[in-house]
Amino acid sequence: MGLFSRKRPRPSPLFPQLDDNRAEQLSREISEGFDARGFDSTITGDSVDLVRRETGEELSLDVSKLVAAVARDDSPHAVAAWTQNYIKAAVAIQSAVNPDTRKLYEAVRLVLVGHEGGEVDSSVLYEVVDGLAASLVFDSGEAILPVAVESVTRIDDLATIERAARGNLAAELRGLRIESGYQGVDGSAAGCWVQRSDGPYLSAAPLLMEDFLLRHLPQLPREHGVLFSVPLPNFLLLGEVTQGERLSDTLHMLAAGSLGFIEHSGAPEALSPRVYHWYEGRIEAVSSVTEEGFLIEPSRFLLDRQEG
Repeated sequence: MGLFSRKRPRPSPLFPQLDDNRAEQLSREISEGFDARGFDSTITGDSVDLVRRETGEELSLDVSKLVAAVARDDSPHAVAAWTQNYIKAAVAIQSAVNPDTRKLYEAVRLVLVGHEGGEVDSSVLYEVVDGLAASLVFDSGEAILPVAVESVTRIDDLATIERAARGNLAAELRGLRIESGYQGVDGSAAGCWVQRSDGPYLSAAPLLMEDFLLRHLPQLPREHGVLFSVPLPNFLLLGEVTQGERLSDTLHMLAAGSLGFIEHSGAPEALSPRVYHWYEGRIEAVSSVTEEGFLIEPSRFLLDRQEG
């Protein structure tokens, strides 16, 4: 070893994956971050023990994944950034698991989730249509998390909670910033509107479709309802219910587009590749997914218009 070789940083006894300096910084960020949110904290090994000063409630959280993330990221602001995100998520999770009445009514939202049968998630309220279910989430303003139906029914009856969730969704949709564009089909009069936004609420628009269209897409005719698909939480595809070949082309465009969005995104939170027909408050699936791609399965109403 050379005379002036630099010594390797000594592992911290508190967080062995980190050197003393980064471990001290992480410990300080954890303590100050939780302190600012009303918690006293004590770090013990891979856990941080918390006491909420307002209520005396005691919590214990695992910090091993936080430590591992900091160890992998040597960027200058890694410790602060990872810790802030961890604390935001941890506080949001605790609020969702143990909501009080006021917080529940303010934070609960209704969303759509993919549901193709099988085991039902604890946050699901009911099946809306083949491939989609209505689910409850808790929006803390910092994180959006599923909330178990059982946990909220300890606070109030489910009908009251659903009304609150639906009202909060309506408010979210009214204020939503949406990127919207029309995509046509070469050689056809058919086309569809592609809408994108941040967050998971755009895909829940079919639950309040009439009000949503009046505000965000009034130019879309809806005398015979509208066709739609919700491939991802922040995407909504919409098509007009026309007649003949134009209607057939629109159905195929929506089915292909929805499947393509899901396949190319690789997102684990994909909703459904199906196409749906919304008409006078009712929703019906008019396509399904096969090994080869998709199959259009129009209702009698749409068949009559295709043949008309």
